[in-house]
Amino acid sequence: MSEYGGNYDPNASYGSYGGYDPSPVKHSLIERLQGIITFKPEMYREIAEDQDATMTAGLIIVIISVVGGFISGLLSVPQYLSALQDPDIQQLLGELDLDPASSIAALGGLGLGLAFLSAFTSPIFALIGWVIGSAIYAFITNAFFSGEATTGKMMRVFGHTSIFQLVGIVPCLGGLAVFVLGAISSVIGIRESARISTTNAAIAWFIPLLFVILLLCIMIGLLFALVAAVGSAS
Repeated sequence: MSEYGGNYDPNASYGSYGGYDPSPVKHSLIERLQGIITFKPEMYREIAEDQDATMTAGLIIVIISVVGGFISGLLSVPQYLSALQDPDIQQLLGELDLDPASSIAALGGLGLGLAFLSAFTSPIFALIGWVIGSAIYAFITNAFFSGEATTGKMMRVFGHTSIFQLVGIVPCLGGLAVFVLGAISSVIGIRESARISTTNAAIAWFIPLLFVILLLCIMIGLLFALVAAVGSAS
């Protein structure tokens, strides 16, 4: 019996942690999030199999994106205020007969407005990406690794693992920490949802990332080619 309930089969064919046969026992949201952030495979598996957890996963996505969007909007205010200290900007304001103090107040209001706008739009894009990303990973695991994933299972796991995005508000190392923690939790989530090995789950996680990298390289190459063509024509 696992510490999280259910029958744990260490001889199962998926995951380096063994298999997990979920029981009717359901843990609280706090317990599940604790299991997510401590990388407990049994909890990932329980969330994936619990169809009632889909709505909760969506709410977590919305809450995290609202908080992250609002904070990112607020963090843009110091950047605007710092730009006002530039001598060229100060000179431009003087030529336009604009009071620097009024400009600072206006930028503060603009930053606050951007924070609310970001808090409104971020959940929309987050939910769209959540559904599309889950469908893509379900397809990859099933098509290439004979997994047992569904879009719903992936949505439930990825919705809960989005809790790691809160680390992104930490200055400097926030983005790197989100990437590393997100990668680890995603691989575990894919593995437990699809019942495939850790290696296959890692490969499945990397495939869309590789596609994005290749697409960016192609776009950058086309941009350089366009610039070179314009330069040679002139």
